[in-house]
Amino acid sequence: MAAPSPLALPGLLLALAGGLAWLTLGDRSSALALHALELEGTLGLPLWTVVGGPGLLLLGWRLVRAGGAPAPAARSHPRGPEPAPATKLPADLAGAAAALALPPGARLLVEPRGTAPLRLVLEQCTEHRARRALEAVAGLLARGPRPPRLRIDIHDCPPPTTPWHHIVAAALATALPRGETKVLRQAHGVDVMLLRPDPSWTAT
Repeated sequence: MAAPSPLALPGLLLALAGGLAWLTLGDRSSALALHALELEGTLGLPLWTVVGGPGLLLLGWRLVRAGGAPAPAARSHPRGPEPAPATKLPADLAGAAAALALPPGARLLVEPRGTAPLRLVLEQCTEHRARRALEAVAGLLARGPRPPRLRIDIHDCPPPTTPWHHIVAAALATALPRGETKVLRQAHGVDVMLLRPDPSWTAT
């Protein structure tokens, strides 16, 4: 046998309240209506409210239960966001980057994780030293397996006479064809997209 609907009892109470309201407010002449009016006088309350009130409360409670509790908010991973996938780097890249002669204030980082596996950091570099560093990195890219992207971070460097992205584009052009790079200005540096990366750069 099918289980009764959770709304059956509230519906019955509301239907009964409707009938009592009709008797006491609409009929008021039949024997049953007179009996109901006498009972109302004894209670001091309209009979339809005595039955209909609990019916409405029960209906609301069961509708809330039928809707279910809200799903709990997704919890963040206790260890923080998942790290970016690693990139397989050419075996000799780290050694070549470490051996690269760069002026003071410039350093080239090899980062297997993240969107830019090579990152040149320029900190308190004059425009002249920044150009030397950029040309050295351009020579490395021309000689070795070319990555898909190079990030250049600029920190506390004196304002150049030419915008940084123009300086980067000109320095890279000393060793790489202009049509093979795309230089993008960012808030605190420059992004370089290398349009013909070597196949040895692959994601794990």
